[in-house]
Amino acid sequence: NWKGGKSLQYRNVIVNGIKKTAHRRVMERVIGRELKQLEVVHHWDENKFNNEPENLCLFRSQSAHQKLHAYAKRNDISISALKFPQPWLIPNATHV
Repeated sequence: NWKGGKSLQYRNVIVNGIKKTAHRRVMERVIGRELKQLEVVHHWDENKFNNEPENLCLFRSQSAHQKLHAYAKRNDISISALKFPQPWLIPNATHV
């Protein structure tokens, strides 16, 4: 699959007979709910096969996700250097 010149090859899993990308399924298990259709799961190390929870970040939209990439590019910063705390990875944290 090609979109915008980038390969969109991700690992897939079958959940209740439905095919999902593995990183989205991992995030669903971390936050304890299904992802909304517009939510985007970002890989901090930009390795789409590294689906460890610590490597994933949830954005509310593609627009929010793109802002991270634009900021990094504009400031010549590695995406991984912008990694920020993710409260859903902290046990017993209050989810907003």
